[in-house]
Amino acid sequence: MCDASTLAEECALRNAEANGLAGRSEVVLSDLYDELGDERFDLITSNPPFHEGSAVLEPLVERSSQHLAPGGRIVLVCMRPEPYLQALERAYREVQILRADETYSVISGRDPKP
Repeated sequence: MCDASTLAEECALRNAEANGLAGRSEVVLSDLYDELGDERFDLITSNPPFHEGSAVLEPLVERSSQHLAPGGRIVLVCMRPEPYLQALERAYREVQILRADETYSVISGRDPKP
């Protein structure tokens, strides 16, 4: 787990402990992917701050493929899915709405475009 906020980092550590994941998870203070090096993941998840607009969304999605293992995917939770879907469609061949209700959508991208 990573976040640029020390408060979020502390909350993530406490949540990992409370859910028995302390030994199986890592929390990194990082602005997006900056401190992750070449590490790759099967799954990247985020509930991006919608008030930041494309300032977070674009680099979050654009740089995600560099940190996905082959066959991996990015999954986003969002309130207004249109800009998120557009960003995913620019970066990925396969984009899906996994779940949606009147408030939130869960969307996914897989198979990065070259």
